[in-house]
Parts: sequence; C-alpha cells; structure tokens
Amino acid sequence: MEQSEARKADSFYDSTVEKYAVMPVETLSLEQMLHIGRNVASDPSKVVQSAHFVQQELPKRLARRLLDLQLLPHLVVSNPHIKRVYNAYFHAFETLRAYPPVKTVADNAAFCVLLRRLVDEHGPLLDLLARGLVEVRAKRLVGPALDLDRFLDAMLRSRISRRVIAEQHLHIANARPGYIGSIATALDVADAVDFAGQRAVQWTGYIATALDVAGAVDFAGQHAVQWTGYIGRIASALGVADAVDFAGQRAVQVYGTASKEVVAAGDLAGDPLSC
Repeated sequence: MEQSEARKADSFYDSTVEKYAVMPVETLSLEQMLHIGRNVASDPSKVVQSAHFVQQELPKRLARRLLDLQLLPHLVVSNPHIKRVYNAYFHAFETLRAYPPVKTVADNAAFCVLLRRLVDEHGPLLDLLARGLVEVRAKRLVGPALDLDRFLDAMLRSRISRRVIAEQHLHIANARPGYIGSIATALDVADAVDFAGQRAVQWTGYIATALDVAGAVDFAGQHAVQWTGYIGRIASALGVADAVDFAGQRAVQVYGTASKEVVAAGDLAGDPLSC
C-alpha cells in the first residue's frame, strides 16, 4: 500500500480529524461578505483577511464531515463511491491545514490556484455520494434499516457553505456587473427557484414536473447564488420533491419571510433512487 493510501486508512484512528471537528466554526454573514468584497479595491489587505478565514474555516468544516463519514456503518463507508468521497475530503483537509498562512497578495494568488483545483476536484463528489447511497440502500436486508437522512442533510448543507466560502474568496477581487465576489446584488428569487427546479428536472428526467412560485414573485435581493446550482444534484439523492422543497425553504430562510413561499406542483413524487 502506498504511503498516501496508508495515511487515508489510518485517518480513522488519527485524532487530528477529531481535533478539528470539535473546533467551533465561525459563521460568515452575507453582510460580512459584502463588506469585505466592497472594500477590496481600496484595501487589498481585505483579500489576505479573506484568505485567513478560508484557511481557518475550511479544514474544520471538512473535518466535521470526515467524522460523520467515520461514524457511518461499515457497509456505507466501504462502498467504493463513498470511499472516494472520504478520500477526497481527507486529501483536501490535509492539504489545506498544511498550507502556510497567506501573508501577502502574492501569497494569495498561489493559494487561489490551489483552492480552485480543490474546488474543481470536489465537483463530481455529490454525484459519487448519491451513487453510493443508491447502492447501499439497494441492499435487500440492510438497506431499508439505514437512516441516512440526517447525514445526507449535513453533507449537502456543508457542501454549499464550503463552496460559497471558497467561491466568494476566489471571485472577491474580480469586478463583475451585478456581483460582489460571487454574490449577486439583485438576485431575482423567483427566477432563482425556477432555475433550481429546472435543474432538478434536467438531472432526474421528470419532464412533467411543474413549479408554481407564489408570494412576492418580483422580489430581488442580495444572495450567493451557488445553492441554486445544486438542486438538480440534490434531486438525484433525495427525490425531486425534496429537492424543490429544499430550494424553497432556503429562500425563505435567507429572506426571512413566509410570504416568499415556494409551492411545488405536478409530478414531484418520483424517487430517482429507484432508477
């Protein structure tokens, strides 16, 4: 066994993951992200400040998901697809925690090359996770007894938060009309939820799916748009109805009012896990 593979196998008994997993995570509000993004042009040190946050927070958040994976039944963690997810998370965890602190804008440029590579490498992992869960749930005797909903919910929410943190840092110095970093300054909520629903349809093949977005349909606000791109992939793991419901709940959570509700209608009861 190669040294790297041995290191991954030993990680189940390495207290480093547990040490980072129990560290409190620091929340980053939308207002904070906007404040840092607006001031980058006049104060380049804000880029270094943002890099410090990324270096501090991503290893802790990855460690929490690694610990969740370690606590799963052997049948689940031994699945080849889920094992690949674990190995990718562990590689990113080790890489980020060992990276020297960013001290200058030039340091940050090199760090962003690494961060972009890790973000791109993690792109297919949600598909692998969904495929692995399909296979373990298909086990005739053990599968129905597995309760993985809480685990999957934590994995999905953490993935979105990590992706938002990483993408915001990668785009923070790039001026784009209508954006501060990766944050849309006037995101149309109805359009965003409709986009999420259409992605769910594309990924699952439920062509008959229909969405009825009710409430303040002309509302627009500031929001990181990354979560909308995940709804189709969430659908492949949860089912179309749950994926669209996730989109609606997230919009209500962000904008703080039940008037911006999302009503799912049509053929939303299908379960792509059976496909």
